[in-house]
Amino acid sequence: MDLVLTRRSTYEGSHSGQVSFPGGRMEPTDADAVATALREAEEELGIRRAAVEVIGRLDDMPTITGYHVAPVVGLLDPACELTPDLREVARVFTLPLEVLLAPEAWELRPHQYGGSEYKIWHLPYDGEDIWGVTAFILRGMVETVWAGEPSPH
Repeated sequence: MDLVLTRRSTYEGSHSGQVSFPGGRMEPTDADAVATALREAEEELGIRRAAVEVIGRLDDMPTITGYHVAPVVGLLDPACELTPDLREVARVFTLPLEVLLAPEAWELRPHQYGGSEYKIWHLPYDGEDIWGVTAFILRGMVETVWAGEPSPH
């Protein structure tokens, strides 16, 4: 099983060029976070809503940059072709579950923000640096899986 990730296009503003899940701001026409996630996946990657089986949501989380993220988890029909909107997405790639679950793949690095230092998880993979809220979400999923096993760290 692989996870679909994108690297955002370069633009003026926050999170330009960073690795992320498909997603974005809720619009007034979106009924809820699931509707937002499905709309954004369709806009960014051409994923038809019928090609996604929504299996749940993870806990909402605020970010240090002032965003509120409401992660939605779904299974994608393997026959679905991804067609990125190049205005929003510079690259689409998949992250294999075995890489995600490998303790040695993760790095904890210091970052400065707003005059404070934070230790932030990074997951380097395939020439990309997965970090920030994306890595935080992934790390949370991994730690849930690791919870029933002997500590990998």
